[in-house]
Formats: sequence, C-alpha cells, structure tokens
Amino acid sequence: MLLFWRKNKEIDSFATILADDLYSQLPPQMLEKQGKNTNKKVTLRFDKELQNIVRRLEDYKAINKLGVYGKARFHLTFMERLNSHGYPEGLTKEINDYLLVKVP
Repeated sequence: MLLFWRKNKEIDSFATILADDLYSQLPPQMLEKQGKNTNKKVTLRFDKELQNIVRRLEDYKAINKLGVYGKARFHLTFMERLNSHGYPEGLTKEINDYLLVKVP
C-alpha cells in the first residue's frame, strides 16, 4: 500500500519553517546589498545559517525516515519558499544543491 502522501503537510510545514528561519536570519536584501563585495561577516553568518539548516534537516530525516518522494517534496517546497521570499533563483539552487550533498 502506497501511503507516501500522508506526510505531505508535515514535510511542507518543516520546509517552510526552515526557509522562513533562513529569511529571518539572513534576508536576501542583506546579501544583495553586499553584492560582489561580500562582507566577511555576512559570509560567516550565511555559512552558520546553512550549517544550522543542515543540522535540523539531519535530525528531521533521522526521526521521520523520509523516502525518495519525501526528500524531493522537501527540497521542492524549500526552494519555492526561498524564491517567494525574494532570494535569487541561482542562490536558491545553490543552497538546495548544498543541502542535497550534505544531507542525502
């Protein structure tokens, strides 16, 4: 019996919370303001926030045992939420690729 869709709301909620937390800690305007002259402080903060997301995602996956569909749903929802917050699409894809590598 295929019941992989039963956790969709939970996965969507978690992905949205992570994207909202990243937005609250490091909004895209802060990154855009720096532009090519990225401040070292902003870069360190960005790395710290990504590590925080990786840790939370690892914990979530360990508890909830997401399958292939659940992982794909998480990443799609996470990317869509970051895009809706105004992050550039290239940066959103880069963040998502980073998460895919760090938390397979």
